[in-house]
Amino acid sequence: MLLGAARRSLLEKYISIFAQAGFRVTDINFTYAVLGQALGFKADEDVLYLQEETETMQIVLFRGMAPESVRSLPAHHEQLETEIRRFLLFQGAQQQKLNLNRIIWSGNSHVEQLARELSDSNYEVTVEKAVLNNSLDSCQRIGQGGQSFEIAVMGYGMQISANQPRLNLWRQPDSEEMARQTYRKLVLLASVLFLCLNVTWLFFEHRLLLLQEEVKTLSGQGSQIEEQNKNQEALLAVWNKTNRPSDGVGEKLTQVRALSGSEFKIEQVIFKQGSLSVRGSAMNSQGVQTVLQALHTMGWENPALSSYKLDADNTIHFILSATMPAAFAGG
Repeated sequence: MLLGAARRSLLEKYISIFAQAGFRVTDINFTYAVLGQALGFKADEDVLYLQEETETMQIVLFRGMAPESVRSLPAHHEQLETEIRRFLLFQGAQQQKLNLNRIIWSGNSHVEQLARELSDSNYEVTVEKAVLNNSLDSCQRIGQGGQSFEIAVMGYGMQISANQPRLNLWRQPDSEEMARQTYRKLVLLASVLFLCLNVTWLFFEHRLLLLQEEVKTLSGQGSQIEEQNKNQEALLAVWNKTNRPSDGVGEKLTQVRALSGSEFKIEQVIFKQGSLSVRGSAMNSQGVQTVLQALHTMGWENPALSSYKLDADNTIHFILSATMPAAFAGG
C-alpha cells in the first residue's frame, strides 16, 4: 500500500491564500504533482499531456516534471482542438520561451487522433502514448483504464520502488541522512572547537597583558627598592664612621661645644659625614679668630670662616667649618 500525505499546516497556508482571494477550496488533488515523475519527463523540456476521463479532457502543460498549468474541458466539446490551441497560445505568451517538443496522451483512439491533429502544425512535436517508467506489464494494463489518478499512483510507486527505499517507521535515517547528520555534527564540533580556541586565546592574551603590566610595575618598584637599599648602605657606612667611642669624635665635639667664653659664644655644633659646622657669635673679630685657632689646636683640619654677619649692635654672627682628621677615627 502506498500512502501519500502532506502536513495540514502547509495545506491550510495555501488554502487561506485562495480564501482571501474569494475562492472556495473543496478538493485538493496531488495527481499531477507526481505525474511528471511517473512519466519520466526531463527537466529541460515542455510537454503537453492529454488525459481523457469519463466526461472531461484534462489538459496539462508540464515544464520539466512540474505541472505549469492545468485545464479541464468537456470531452465532447465541439471546438476542443481550437480551445487547446488557444491554451497553448496563451501559455506561450505568458512564458519567455515555450519549447514544446512532445505531446503525451492517455485514453482511447479519440485522444490519440486529437494529439496528432495538434502536432500537424508543428513537425518538431512528437506524439507518444503515456508509459509509466519502471512499471510492470500488469501495472500498465491497470493504467490503461484511463484514470489519471491510477496512473499517477502507480507511476509514483514505481519511481519510489526504483530507488529501493527503506521504511523509516522508527525514524532510522538512511545513508544520505546519516551523511548529512555526520556533516552537521562535524561542522558543529569544528565550530565549538574554534569558539573554544578563540575564548582560550583571548583569556591567555588578557592574562599576558595583566602579567606584563604587573612585571612593569614590579620592575619599577624593584628599582626604587634597590635605590633605597643603596642609600641605606651609604647612610650605614657614614653612621659607622661617625658612631665611634666617646673618647673619639664625641669627645672632640664636646670640647668644641665648651669653647664659649667672654668674647664669643658657641650656639650650635653640627657634625655630618666628616664635616664640622660651628655657629656662634662674638663681640669682635678677635673672638672669631680665637675660635678658629682653638679648632686648629684641637686637631680639626682646614678650619675656615663660612659665614660672617654684623648686626646693628655690632655683634658678629659667624659660621666656621672644618673637617675631621683621620686621627679622630682611631680614637
